[in-house]
Amino acid sequence: MPRVKVDRSLLEAALVGFGHKLGEVTLKIAEIKKMLGKGYGAGKRAHTKRKPLSAAARARMASAQRKRWTAQKKQKGKAAATAKQSPRKKRRMSAAARKRIADATRKRWADYRVKKAGAIS
Repeated sequence: MPRVKVDRSLLEAALVGFGHKLGEVTLKIAEIKKMLGKGYGAGKRAHTKRKPLSAAARARMASAQRKRWTAQKKQKGKAAATAKQSPRKKRRMSAAARKRIADATRKRWADYRVKKAGAIS
């Protein structure tokens, strides 16, 4: 590519041209933002003041919430009642089984002590 000699007048003309293009692009961006309207910048939500609620409206909301809570508690109560109806019986070991396990444990410890005493001697 041949080298072009750059002088001051050429650079000034380029600056003016690019400035004009920048203005056009800025206008286009503004138009697009306007067309998008309030949806533009969806991540940022404008803070709007809330309309104060009357005491009657707050009372209605509170009673409705209490109604939901009681319904939820009833559901939990029914679930708990069905769980309580069929509890698993606790398994118990007979006295004979307990005696066999205790005797076997005593025998194992006695054998361990004999081996230990034999290893020391």
